[in-house]
Amino acid sequence: MWPMCVSLSVVVPTYNRSGRLRQCLASLLAQKVGCKWEIIVIDDFSEDETAVVAAEFAARYPNVQYIRNLENLGRCKTRNKGIEIAAGELIVMIDDDVTVDAGCLEAHLSIHRDFDFARVAVMGNVRYAPECIRGSNFGRYLQSRYLGFRIGRVRDRDDLPAKHFGTLNCSFRREDAIKVGMLDERFRYYGGEDVDFAFRLKRRGVRIVFCERAKGEHVDIVTLSRYKEKILQTARNALKIMATEAPELVESSGYRYLVPYNRCRDSVTMRLLKCFVPFLMSRRIVRCAERFVGWSDSMPMLYWAWVYHYLIAGWTIAGMAEPASDRETVRYGKSGQ
Repeated sequence: MWPMCVSLSVVVPTYNRSGRLRQCLASLLAQKVGCKWEIIVIDDFSEDETAVVAAEFAARYPNVQYIRNLENLGRCKTRNKGIEIAAGELIVMIDDDVTVDAGCLEAHLSIHRDFDFARVAVMGNVRYAPECIRGSNFGRYLQSRYLGFRIGRVRDRDDLPAKHFGTLNCSFRREDAIKVGMLDERFRYYGGEDVDFAFRLKRRGVRIVFCERAKGEHVDIVTLSRYKEKILQTARNALKIMATEAPELVESSGYRYLVPYNRCRDSVTMRLLKCFVPFLMSRRIVRCAERFVGWSDSMPMLYWAWVYHYLIAGWTIAGMAEPASDRETVRYGKSGQ
């Protein structure tokens, strides 16, 4: 059992989002935390004013540390550097485009305290900022996918499956992260790295717990085209890694119907189903669905969640069919968010 007052390190990876970073850090520094704590900003070689903003906060607040990569290392290497540098026994990960509500950090800490600082990881309660999704059916759908909006349908909020874990607002013991090898640095680009990390934590006996009080607001550009590229990027890179290295993770999720069949592992029925699914999600039908949801996006009476389920499955199949990419196609900063 750990002492009742442990140290806490908040790791904020950032890239080309200086304005969002300013809001994020301001919300973190407004927190009241009942232990020794620090904020570590890891800048992945940003090209905007991120260095100026981060250095400003580091100069004003003694518990803020600013580290800048000498080159762009990617999402996982940047987060891992924060974990390695951290002095705290507990790590809280907050993305630079998330502003946390009052009491968020203390809520994370309280869950670990409630479990006597046993082997648990905590998933916070994230929502999109109203201005990001207002008047959009697609935004309404994405909001509904966040755990806080469907926790009633989750069997056990004190033992979540890996698919519900996200590094944009989460916490875990530094010791546990080190033991599982931290985030897999082969996940250089958008998507999949947090679920893979959670899967390896659970495989080592770490329980994932949902904390409703650890609230944060996600500010993003919510458009069909941007999220299509996020799904494609995840499928062409991350999903292929997971299907090879952690097939049990894929098989325990909805992805199991979308990845190519395995002669040794899949039953005859599953093989037939996996052969049939791509016909239901041909590029022509998916394009028609895209045009429909684009045309009807501002019409609430034409909102059907299953259409978006279908689109995401179609994009995933399309991404799996493409060769792995050696570049980031989900843009940030001046050309993205």
